[in-house]
Amino acid sequence: MYQIVIFFQNSIQGKTFVSESTESKILDEEVFFLSSPVFGVQGEVKGVLYGIIETENYKIYDNEDVTENNKNQYIVDSEGDYISKFLYREAILNQENLFSDLKAVGSQMSMGEIRQYMEKKQSTYTEIGPEENRDYVYITPIGINEWYVVTVVDGDSMTSKVSHLQGHAVQLTGQILIILLMFLAGYFAVVSFEKRKTKKINRELRIRDSIFQIATDEMESFVFLYDAMKDQMDFMNDSMNKLGIPQSIRNASKEMINCVDTRNKTVIEKFIKQMKMDMQAHLERSECDITAEQKRGTCYYHVKISHLYDNKNRPVRSIGMIYDITEKRIREIQLEKEEKLRNLFMTDTVAFYEINITQDKVLKKNNEEQMPLRKYSNAFETFMEHRVLEQYRELFRDKCSPKSIRQYFQNQDFDYGLEYECRNDEGIAYWVASEIHLSEEQGEIIAFLTIRDIDSKKRKELHLEQTAVYDALTRVYNRSAGIQKINQALAGMETEESGVFMILDLDGFKRLNDNLGHMTGDRALAEVAKILVKHFRSYDVVCRLGGDEFIIFAKGLPKEVLHKVLSSLLKKLVLTYGSGEQQVTISASVGAVFAPRQGRDFVQLYEKADKALYLVKNATKNGYRIYE
Repeated sequence: MYQIVIFFQNSIQGKTFVSESTESKILDEEVFFLSSPVFGVQGEVKGVLYGIIETENYKIYDNEDVTENNKNQYIVDSEGDYISKFLYREAILNQENLFSDLKAVGSQMSMGEIRQYMEKKQSTYTEIGPEENRDYVYITPIGINEWYVVTVVDGDSMTSKVSHLQGHAVQLTGQILIILLMFLAGYFAVVSFEKRKTKKINRELRIRDSIFQIATDEMESFVFLYDAMKDQMDFMNDSMNKLGIPQSIRNASKEMINCVDTRNKTVIEKFIKQMKMDMQAHLERSECDITAEQKRGTCYYHVKISHLYDNKNRPVRSIGMIYDITEKRIREIQLEKEEKLRNLFMTDTVAFYEINITQDKVLKKNNEEQMPLRKYSNAFETFMEHRVLEQYRELFRDKCSPKSIRQYFQNQDFDYGLEYECRNDEGIAYWVASEIHLSEEQGEIIAFLTIRDIDSKKRKELHLEQTAVYDALTRVYNRSAGIQKINQALAGMETEESGVFMILDLDGFKRLNDNLGHMTGDRALAEVAKILVKHFRSYDVVCRLGGDEFIIFAKGLPKEVLHKVLSSLLKKLVLTYGSGEQQVTISASVGAVFAPRQGRDFVQLYEKADKALYLVKNATKNGYRIYE
């Protein structure tokens, strides 16, 4: 049974085998096994025919002079490779190849001569071994598959029975022919059956293909098949030719972008990339929208794709449907536009413009047609020069100029806005907000620009912002805002930059409050803050930390001029209030430290400046000290 399995497995691979003789446990006889593959129409192995043959039926010698004890038989092919062996005595030829065996045991006939006889399909024999123990090797062609029967007998038997052996060899050949004919008959029967079955299947497939083709031609959508293994895309609708896309595209992932309008290459590249990513993620479905430019204008498509995978989860086929949703999308865009316009026309709208940026024309103003059409670039420059306050003109240009609008569109930033101050017809400044909405119509950039009056709202916001940032009494930064501003300035400083952090404390302020009252004290604080703001630069940070204590941070102030700056400041801060005996004079003391050399954050600098201030307050007052 083991040999049957072995030869059956080999025949499945398309090979014909004949086994060596072996004893059958069922028949109690010597047998050999034959197996032959049965091929289908396409050349594939459809089955295996095999049989068991008793060696008794293939006896070459029937008389007693040539017995099983003095002979061996082999079947070899034209190259001398053994196909089967029938061994009855000790084998002289027992390797893998007849020619190498004959050469090894000293054949009287050369291998070249033996090959010539075999090529001519002629019988021959040769003597092997020493003179006193000589054996005879007889080689007879079978006539099938270029096989040969090789018989080895001892010298005594061979001398008298050569002719008898030839007769039995012919008999063996005939019997093998009968077996092979049986195999061939079975093979052709199987092939004939498979042919009829294949013709029937092909006929059904042609019918189904015709039905599918008719159905896809009648559909409003385009159908395509993508073979992931071949990277080939086939469109089932002839109507795709109208779009300039061929019916079949090989190497589709690279060649498809060459089959479309150059304006659509980026869109197609994005579509192919997305489909590949979905297949790598083993998604069953892909879905996306495509916007394409064609002769009739901008068209919109919706794509649905189903992916099929093999048993190893590899992508095999994809079936796609492309729906033309141009009319639907145009209606949606129009509705969106109308909704946008309705939202733009609110009660606080000052002006509304519809602009064709591509043609540089103002199409509508306040929803009224412009006749004749004005150039937007001219209207923009006029409005900016006569209406927009100077400090906001750079911002207005960056947001609303024709060049800027094109840049926003290219960056796909379709909705944005800005706030600025402009003048009304009476020249009074007020806050407005400009909102810009961009869209594309027939390949041209359309902008909707609205100007809304936000003066009341904006002034409330600014008031709240000032309340949160500025000290209500002195109008300089309050404690939290001042600390934040100083830390921001410190964080942005380079290593080689320098700044001065100063704590200023008023001398005699408590006596001023006690003698002249808090109203006078508040007035003094406001005047001190005003002096500090005027004395330092506009970008220096001045804040009231609390009570009569102020913080000043001057970025980029050279150390060499610090003495002059502080001396001048202290002279300005000698202030006298009241009259007569109720007269009180106040002054200021300052502690200073350098940043970032002596500290990189507010806490570090404050601690060191406070130490320097303490030395001044306990000495002369009305002076300054730099921390060392």
